[in-house]
Amino acid sequence: MKTFLAHRDYKISTFWPCLGLFFILLFLRDFAGVGVSAPIFLMLSFFAACGSDKSEVISFCLCCIPMLNAFQSKYGLLICMLIYIIRFAQSLRINASVLPILLLIIWELLHHVDSNFSIIEIIRLFAELIFCCLLMNCDVNDLDFNRIMRSFAFTTTMICFIILFAQLKQCSFRVELLFTTNYRFGYGVNSDNLSVGFNPNILAFICLSAIEGLFMIIYRRQSKLIDIIMVLVLFVFGLLTMSRKFIICALLFFILYLFTQNKRSNKYKALLLLSILLLVIYFAVYTFFPSVINSIVARFSVDDISSGREDIFKFYNQQLSTNMSLLFFGVSFLKYKENLSYMFPNMNIPHNGIQELLVIWGIPGLILFSIFIISMICFARKLNKNIKFINYIPFIVYTAFIQAAQMVSSSVIVMLIGIAYICMTSDISNSERQYNL
Repeated sequence: MKTFLAHRDYKISTFWPCLGLFFILLFLRDFAGVGVSAPIFLMLSFFAACGSDKSEVISFCLCCIPMLNAFQSKYGLLICMLIYIIRFAQSLRINASVLPILLLIIWELLHHVDSNFSIIEIIRLFAELIFCCLLMNCDVNDLDFNRIMRSFAFTTTMICFIILFAQLKQCSFRVELLFTTNYRFGYGVNSDNLSVGFNPNILAFICLSAIEGLFMIIYRRQSKLIDIIMVLVLFVFGLLTMSRKFIICALLFFILYLFTQNKRSNKYKALLLLSILLLVIYFAVYTFFPSVINSIVARFSVDDISSGREDIFKFYNQQLSTNMSLLFFGVSFLKYKENLSYMFPNMNIPHNGIQELLVIWGIPGLILFSIFIISMICFARKLNKNIKFINYIPFIVYTAFIQAAQMVSSSVIVMLIGIAYICMTSDISNSERQYNL
């Protein structure tokens, strides 16, 4: 087994063939209705990890982000991580980042000493956090930032097209009917089964994370025409979700991106580029999905722009301040939503990342997770001696987004920590600049 998985120089990578088969099978299953056995996706994950280089294995794991609902992704991630550890063990450097996650797992186990639980179930719960730990223990010098970000953006684009086709099929391919009601982009398939469907807000943030990665390539002046096209397409898909958080976070990103331009002439060029992109996006949406613009304006015109999140935030603040057991121990990660539904039958789960950490693990969990995030930033600064403000922007936007969203209970949001970390470790100053448009 170890001999088969040992590192070697592959002349032909299995990364793109396996990823391409993922797209084909997902399209056939979710659009054409063809039955596809779930284990096939795990087999493809296995072959992709066995026949790819370091950057491609990490890329495949990150490409799972827009496909997390589409197959048994937690097992797929665990398979890829195990193969990566076996094949590239010599390049791994175990550091202190594993300690807070290990302690979180122990803290979670302590919540279940008097109940029946499966170790496999706990490992599945922490699969995404374990991946972030693995990423922080990899040698980032062996990773190709541009390849990783392009792969992630391309996968996100393909999944969005599959979702769009699935939604169009439900409307008999009449585009004018697709967004005339409260039907938002993302709910294209049956959410009760494995499918490419996503909560619109989460899908929008996946699109934004991909856009951020592509903009870092643009900042390096190593962009290609395909990068600009993907930025435009992903931004259109983000708008189709009609997510207010997407628009606010995208605006924050663009403002911060302008601050990365040191010279006034560069600021004008960046502003011109952003203006052209936004105009093209506006006309594309207005031409193909004219009702979306009015729907977005209507979503910002409501009396409660938080959609009830403010009431949820106040409710859990009150519970945390009066219930010491909840404040110090939480309800545990395992069956988190069920536990909260039992305790507070008529209340939704927290929609604030920090508050959610307290509700799940209490103060000890919040402290341990904060240590993990701080260590991530410290390791990134240590690895990237030439770290710049632009490296921090994806993490800043991520922090802003989770103020009105779930955090650890969302596999996608946890995995996107990995995107923010890679962006921080990418050395912009040592890039060989070439602008290929």
